[in-house]
Amino acid sequence: MFQNLIHYPEEGKIQPLVAQTYPLKEIVQAQEAFQKKHLLGKIVLKIIKD
Repeated sequence: MFQNLIHYPEEGKIQPLVAQTYPLKEIVQAQEAFQKKHLLGKIVLKIIKD
């Protein structure tokens, strides 16, 4: 069963649920949000070249 599901993300059939997005320079705030909140979804760190 799981062998069938493994291809769903790359086929666009399912997508991860993102709760919050932070730039990498705000990693401390992202960690605090992760520790304090019971989030439904993931916290994403964005790596941006300046």
